[in-house]
Amino acid sequence: MGGSNSKEGSSQSEGPKFSVRISQKLLHSIDDKAPVASESSSELGAPLERPSWLPSSQIPYSPLPSFPQDSGADSSLQPSVRKGNMLIKAESEELPKVKGLVDELLEREYRPPERPPPCSTEREACLSCYLTNPQEPFKCSPMVDAFSACAKNLAQATA
Repeated sequence: MGGSNSKEGSSQSEGPKFSVRISQKLLHSIDDKAPVASESSSELGAPLERPSWLPSSQIPYSPLPSFPQDSGADSSLQPSVRKGNMLIKAESEELPKVKGLVDELLEREYRPPERPPPCSTEREACLSCYLTNPQEPFKCSPMVDAFSACAKNLAQATA
């Protein structure tokens, strides 16, 4: 802590620090001395590379060359275009059929068939007994016991 080997003492002995400033005047003088692109590179249509010292707002571009249309390429391209159009038409006709088959498959495979809830017969027997004997609910005790036993068996089977 504060000895001669601390970082503060070593940073002063590294040497003088300096910085470089680039002014607008320097940029303009460099820009005026920029090499002019040769005509051969612009004729080929290859874009010129941006020098690292050139600001991004002054990127030189070369115009794209114009190539004459090749009628032979167009005539050989027409059968391919026709075949592509026929395939697109066939796809648009087949798409509804495929979607229908997918929906049918999803209905059949991913939705289990509905089955009656467990103990539904015992439950219905209990309810009908209570509806037919509103004044004498003790007559329904065998049906209630059967429903209760079914529910207990189901709870034990699923646990």
